[in-house]
Amino acid sequence: MTRNDLRGLITDNSKDAALVWWFNVGLDIDWDREKSGFFPRIETSDKAAVFGMEQIMLMLADENDFVVMRRQPDELICGNVKRTGKGLPKILTPFDVGIGQKTISELILSDGELLAAIGGIAKKTKTYLVPYAITRHEAKIAELTGAELFGPCHERASWANSKINARNISKELKFDTAFGMECHSKEDLCIAFDMIQNEYPGTAMVLKEEYGASGKGLFLIKGRQDWDSLMHRAGKLEKNGSKFNAILEKWHCVRENINYQLMISDSAYLQKNYLFAVSRQEIKDGVYKGSIFLKSDSEMYGLYKPYAVLLGDYLYGRGYRGICNVDSIITEDGLTVPIIEINGRLSLSTYISCLSEIFCQDMAIASAYYDINGKIELSEIDGAIGRCKYDEKSKTGTVVYSFSTGAKRNRLFVLFAYLSEGNINEKKLEFENILENLELKYAANRGKS
Repeated sequence: MTRNDLRGLITDNSKDAALVWWFNVGLDIDWDREKSGFFPRIETSDKAAVFGMEQIMLMLADENDFVVMRRQPDELICGNVKRTGKGLPKILTPFDVGIGQKTISELILSDGELLAAIGGIAKKTKTYLVPYAITRHEAKIAELTGAELFGPCHERASWANSKINARNISKELKFDTAFGMECHSKEDLCIAFDMIQNEYPGTAMVLKEEYGASGKGLFLIKGRQDWDSLMHRAGKLEKNGSKFNAILEKWHCVRENINYQLMISDSAYLQKNYLFAVSRQEIKDGVYKGSIFLKSDSEMYGLYKPYAVLLGDYLYGRGYRGICNVDSIITEDGLTVPIIEINGRLSLSTYISCLSEIFCQDMAIASAYYDINGKIELSEIDGAIGRCKYDEKSKTGTVVYSFSTGAKRNRLFVLFAYLSEGNINEKKLEFENILENLELKYAANRGKS
């Protein structure tokens, strides 16, 4: 799918419509704020690095769009995006980002001039607001600006994002589902433990909180010590009168992590064509590390299309509209589990899922995320890439498309566009060697000081 195709689905093929994008990562915690969690909630202390990932929107928004960002994007990042032949959107920024603790949606709501600017766009032409996720904050922005909010209402987004609901949907659709049970008490956990161990003696298990992302809210149980720790925590919650919402499941050894993205709309329902991207994900400790996008004529794409139709019909019937992305696994013994969780929002890979008109048609495309030393600057990385840098003529190369600085560590997102996955693996290793040398350089300097 191209960016124009996706834009047509968002705007119902209105050529004059305007899109306003923003990356309100972190606000989806509002979906479960009133529910008790099994684990204490620990928010990231380095929000600057997380919020700075908003530069990834530049890969999807086009020159006719508007993007609300905390600050103007780095010139090197803008240059890299333009080098691919893609135009840049118009950037809107809030008046005061403060100390960086507020999400972008909260900043928009506190900025009367920015709200008026978005409202002015909406008065001139049909305008769609396309945030990363939808909560009550985004609904308020739509109300104040007169623009139309693209995506599910916040209640429907919260419902879809529940791991418990995702599990129930999987069972209702008769998909292969990880063996386990929904749990709300210590007694439930003990029943689930016995059920799983009777069916699969000695197997590892995983406890999943109803809500959680990037590896948070997961607890792997490999042996008695892990189980005793879990029981101790459950006992404390019970003593305090707290209930929790979680799932205890058999742990599967994973051969492949697959993410597939759906667009749920009236036209998609009529055409039974919800699926617009399938990618093989690199996951480490529950955290996304990159994607390899699979072509629409690939065997894997064909495998997931029937699942997408059944799930798309189900979500459409429940009133869900907009983009959602689904995490799935293929186990080492070849079992496909089509739904591990449903994300009722955009994802990091959504912003780079429509690149077919930028690169050559048969090009292999992959992305990678790196957490690097906070002293390494973007200009150093850009200078060290050298001959690997994206070439406009051959439409191949390495593109740094997001770089955010944190208190101690920086976050880096990179695209690799080459003729084959083999070429990508080779160039990716070359790029990682560059990063490793920069890391070693600063480690050596630290040792001298």
